[in-house]
Amino acid sequence: MILPARPDERDRVIRNLLRVCEVSREHRKNRTRRLRTMYLAGADDGDFSRYNKLREHVTFSSSYLYAPSTVKFGVTMAPHYGDEWHEEKTAARDELQHLWQTSGATMTVKLGVEWAHVWDTAVFKLVIDQGEVAVELVPDPADVGILHEDRPFERQEAIAHWYLLSVPEFTRLVDLCLPHETPAQRAEIAALKDSAESWAMPGYEAVSDMLPPTVARTILLSQAAPNMVGNVMAGTDTALALPRVTDPVVRLAELWVWDDELSDYRVFTHFIPTETVLWDTMNPLDRRCHPFHALTLMPTPGYAWGVSPLQYLYPLQRWREKKLAELDLRDDLQLDPPLFFQGLSHIDGERAKAFRRPGGSIASAMPNASVSPVVPGPLVEPFGMVERIDADFSRIGGLPVLPGMRGQTGEPGARSGEQQMTQALLTAGPTLDKAMSVEHCVAALATGMLRVHARLHGESLRTTSGREFFLSQLPLSDLHVQVWGHSHSPLYAEQVVQRAVLARDRGAMDNEDFLEYLGLPLTENLIAKSRKLAEAAAEKQERAIRIRETEAEARKLRATSR
Repeated sequence: MILPARPDERDRVIRNLLRVCEVSREHRKNRTRRLRTMYLAGADDGDFSRYNKLREHVTFSSSYLYAPSTVKFGVTMAPHYGDEWHEEKTAARDELQHLWQTSGATMTVKLGVEWAHVWDTAVFKLVIDQGEVAVELVPDPADVGILHEDRPFERQEAIAHWYLLSVPEFTRLVDLCLPHETPAQRAEIAALKDSAESWAMPGYEAVSDMLPPTVARTILLSQAAPNMVGNVMAGTDTALALPRVTDPVVRLAELWVWDDELSDYRVFTHFIPTETVLWDTMNPLDRRCHPFHALTLMPTPGYAWGVSPLQYLYPLQRWREKKLAELDLRDDLQLDPPLFFQGLSHIDGERAKAFRRPGGSIASAMPNASVSPVVPGPLVEPFGMVERIDADFSRIGGLPVLPGMRGQTGEPGARSGEQQMTQALLTAGPTLDKAMSVEHCVAALATGMLRVHARLHGESLRTTSGREFFLSQLPLSDLHVQVWGHSHSPLYAEQVVQRAVLARDRGAMDNEDFLEYLGLPLTENLIAKSRKLAEAAAEKQERAIRIRETEAEARKLRATSR
């Protein structure tokens, strides 16, 4: 995109780009609001369901797609580098592994994988927090807009992010980012602070548009005349997991625009109330890359946001609730059945109620008078249909079939855990496909983190041979991170360990690499100890070789002396 050189024309272009990126924001915000309520309550009206099968399904599916404690990385470069940076790549991988754990990225991605089942797309963003790179999950993906919704995130020329900032944070940001050398610049900063104070609103009002619609009161009438008889049902609390922040906030927008002149992204910060472009900077993160990474579990060709997996499960959730309500009604009718009075024409409603109480009796002089309960017939399998719906949940949701899970059946001969895992892998095709989507997103996040960390990190690293180097010395543009052995998904864990055992037994792997694949607690300490043991064993073997050589030389001297 070619940006105008004149500031006023460039600001006009930026304001127009924000409006274009915002074209579907309201529609997507309404959609995420409804999906959020469906997931948290099990119903789109906010009224809690008897059993939230949606949450159960998402919890199981998320656990198969991403395990925070097992994910490991490998650092790769273009093939033409060969083994030039082999030891440095190993040290960079260890640094990334430490950064991934200490920055909280592992749990942030776990939360994002869960909500990627709910939303059409979960959006992660790389940020710099207190001088360190970190991963954040955008709380509402509708707060991110793109220029072309028919293209993937990797091919976007403009990406906008709307967010809230408290007034003190805004004041500090303005003082830090805007020049204040001249009186005119200081007057401009003071005017911005005054505008922020005048446009500020309480935080809970700023997010109140996330509240789903609800009916405050519902009146069910059984009789309208001569007197009104019925029940009044209070509206449910649909404000589920929404923050209540009284600290005043202001609305800002961050626009990342590809600049053809720079061959990189340019970042514009926009003050929404006054439509003022506060400042524009060059890309502060990874060169030629924006910080947004999308995780879509149901991608759709020609639509960047994809489709939420939850919307295909919600009809089953409603069907399940309907069947449970029918079973409850049947149980009530069996425990307290309606009565059929025959030959007792003088019995009204109040006398019938008295008859139903313990000790109640009715006298009648009518011949052949009788009272018989109307009881529904028993069902052969009362929960058979509910279990069938649960099985449909697993099939349409792509969960692997595990023996013993409700609504699912496994092979009767699968007894051991290894046989059950093998059977699960045979039916886990859809889950493994989703796991690959998660792996692609995690690898892209880790690549961006390592590249940004290399630019921020001023301390040297040390290879196993003792050589010191800086991360910034590596060819960062050709450096990529991969998820090591699909370690993010527990479904692959058993396969990876079995292959590692085979490789070690065949001599293709040493004990140090084998410990990496096992993922035991305190692996770093075990690797250091294994390295020392290997060095001691090598030294012992070398000493034994020298002794044997000395003995052979001595025998040779004795033979020649004779």
